[in-house]
Amino acid sequence: MSGVTFCIAVGIVLIAALCTTVYLDISVAREEQRKKDERLKEVIRTHTTTLKEFDEKLGNIVETLQSLPPDNIIDR
Repeated sequence: MSGVTFCIAVGIVLIAALCTTVYLDISVAREEQRKKDERLKEVIRTHTTTLKEFDEKLGNIVETLQSLPPDNIIDR
């Protein structure tokens, strides 16, 4: 009987080790995904800010062009 008990004990230890490894792998994967998500959010914020600045500059250009008299000739 002691051999069977030993095999059961070793099996339980191996299953526990496997569960721990899987749990750690999942934890690492979640942390990596969280970091990727944060980086993506930062990139989106940066691009949104850049687009807003571009929109403002484009609006200023349009206002300037609209304020020019229709018959204004620009010499080059």
